[in-house]
Amino acid sequence: ATILEAKFQLNELSGVFNQFDELFPIFLRLLGDDHPQRYLVLLENNNESRPGGGFIGSYLIVDINDGYLDGMSFNDVYEIDGQYYERIIPPGEIASLTTEWRFRDSNYSPDLEVSAKKGAWFLEEEGGPGVDHVITMDLEFVNRLLEITGPVKIDELPMSLTKDNFDTVISYLVESKYTGEESPKAILGSFIESAQDKLREKAPWLELGQLIQEMSQAKHISAYSKTEFVQEFFEEWGMAGTIAAPNERENYFALIHTSIGGNKTDAYITQDIQHQTFLEDNGIVLNQVTVTREHHFDAFAESQLKNLLSSFGFDAPPDWVIGILGNTPNISAFRMYVPHGTQLVSSIGINQEDIEIQYDEDLELDYFYFNKSVYPGTEESFTLTYELPYKLDFTLLDEYRFNLIKQPGDTGTTFTKLIVADSSLTHYRSYPEELIENAHQDEIGVYEYSFELDRDMHLAQLWGN
Repeated sequence: ATILEAKFQLNELSGVFNQFDELFPIFLRLLGDDHPQRYLVLLENNNESRPGGGFIGSYLIVDINDGYLDGMSFNDVYEIDGQYYERIIPPGEIASLTTEWRFRDSNYSPDLEVSAKKGAWFLEEEGGPGVDHVITMDLEFVNRLLEITGPVKIDELPMSLTKDNFDTVISYLVESKYTGEESPKAILGSFIESAQDKLREKAPWLELGQLIQEMSQAKHISAYSKTEFVQEFFEEWGMAGTIAAPNERENYFALIHTSIGGNKTDAYITQDIQHQTFLEDNGIVLNQVTVTREHHFDAFAESQLKNLLSSFGFDAPPDWVIGILGNTPNISAFRMYVPHGTQLVSSIGINQEDIEIQYDEDLELDYFYFNKSVYPGTEESFTLTYELPYKLDFTLLDEYRFNLIKQPGDTGTTFTKLIVADSSLTHYRSYPEELIENAHQDEIGVYEYSFELDRDMHLAQLWGN
């Protein structure tokens, strides 16, 4: 028994050494062993949603050489954008934000590799340095990071910043231009320096690694590298945020929203998506998607916001700033991604003539494009019904496959998946198995599965006559 146990442990150790042997060259490259490595770190505010996460308000340029931090600069995105005068026509809903495409709106795609490449291109195009790697991170990641570091104190504020107040206080300081018209985001640079000191002091590297892995799956942090084998590592470890090219006869769905109101009201939005699939015995597959969005800013939320700001010494916040932070309508442009060739059948809550059908060349998917608003203290719903561009063959057996893509940076979305099959069809198997184990069934052939939408998912069922 001792020999068998030793053999097992040696096999385990051999696997660790083999993995280390594979990863070591990657870590050396990232740490600047052969030559210095430059990172572009995009700081995104996901309270103002973008397809690739949140609004890029600031960024860091980080240089690493021989394992040491060789330099780090904090930058306001408007400084470099303001020095660029070439006209680049913006794509899609970015045209609702501006007539000229700039670095701050470079995260135009829900595929984080596509957005990262464009961000690196814009930085260099506008006169910034070339970079080797791109990291994106949003407020949700910073809030979770503060759970590890604990409160962070900066000289400019009377109280420490914590996971419970960071995004509200920083957003208020930036929007109110607390540190002046010329440098409204200087206080964010102070926070970054203090947070770095806290990390060096506590050295919570194991917890930080676990956090990065969790937040990568939830698309609150991502990594892209121009070096092919490093990018392959990011993809293998789920850090790249890439969206796989669609396969034939697979159902794809993603609901991507872009805030076009110029405010941070996504902080108060919750979203419920009900995605129903009807499997007919002739092989036709119909989808009906109902989306309900609720704007939770009300008198109580305003009172809480003002009390929090008052605790930091901001006793009379201007109404226009309160409006930006929550007390205005949430106006969003939506992309509902579906398989290429899908036919829209009907819509409720949105005029069908107001829905455009577009094609995303990067994702090889179609999407229904439309605008929708929800006012503070209210909720709005809309329903789209559409037919997929292929049929299943239930003569013997066929598989219904569903790929669910989460929007980077999105929080507060619940997703309910219903599969409703014709009474003549028989269900044989599901993937993952908990789709059946946790499914709510009111009647034969109806499967309902609800969860918080915090990562991409793949579901499948096997049916036949």
